[in-house]
Amino acid sequence: MTDSPITYQTLAESILDDLLNNIIKQTTLNSLTNRIPAAPSKEFIEQDKVKMKQVETSKYWACNNCGRNIAGVRFALHINKCLDRKRK
Repeated sequence: MTDSPITYQTLAESILDDLLNNIIKQTTLNSLTNRIPAAPSKEFIEQDKVKMKQVETSKYWACNNCGRNIAGVRFALHINKCLDRKRK
């Protein structure tokens, strides 16, 4: 704080500055949150699932144990079985 004495005028100016700063911050925050959709539509979610399935099935991984190319969605299951066969 400054060494100047507190008067009604300085107190009123301080309160006014705080109020204006809070109003500006709140208005900015509200405008930002209004730009972001509250909940995505169901169609948008379904499109993402379809795209994800297409991407997952199009990737193939090479198994280091048997050398086969396995689809990404089946790789975990394959590697478990392949490692079990190798242990026996």
